[in-house]
Amino acid sequence: EEVGWGIHGRLQVDVIDWAPDIAHVAAGTNDSALVYVTAAQVATAITEIAQRLRNAGIEPFIHELLPRATSTANVVAINDELRYLVRTGGTQGAYHLVPLWHHFAGGDGDWADSSLTSDHIHPNDDGHQLYCDVVHTYMSVVGLRIAVTPLAPLDTSTTNGLAHACLLPGAA
Repeated sequence: EEVGWGIHGRLQVDVIDWAPDIAHVAAGTNDSALVYVTAAQVATAITEIAQRLRNAGIEPFIHELLPRATSTANVVAINDELRYLVRTGGTQGAYHLVPLWHHFAGGDGDWADSSLTSDHIHPNDDGHQLYCDVVHTYMSVVGLRIAVTPLAPLDTSTTNGLAHACLLPGAA
């Protein structure tokens, strides 16, 4: 698809058929750099995915996009569109929006803390840990089962710390 990153075609098998209670909808910023895709189109594609999840009985949690050193204005516009669309909601009401932007972005729209990214586009291990902490906190606030389970610390003893970030004790 022009917008949707091929997700629409895989959503049924990769998520819906597994019948989780919730699903996180987290998009990258690649489409923000494309000149033929508007912020409204990207935000609409994200909320269409959320609506398909909700129609299947899965509660979607949409994540704000993280900063990007290039295409900053587009990322800001996409997040603004998302904030609007999640308030107006789908046919079954508003959506959850995990507020990531203000945890990562500086006043210029780039990363506020360069220690959280190696390329000013993708989070590194520390950035992913903060991402997980923010998501965990948000989900705790909205009262999901995760609220009673403490977040496991980042395991830095392995060569791939990211694989162990944000795992809950006893989680598969």
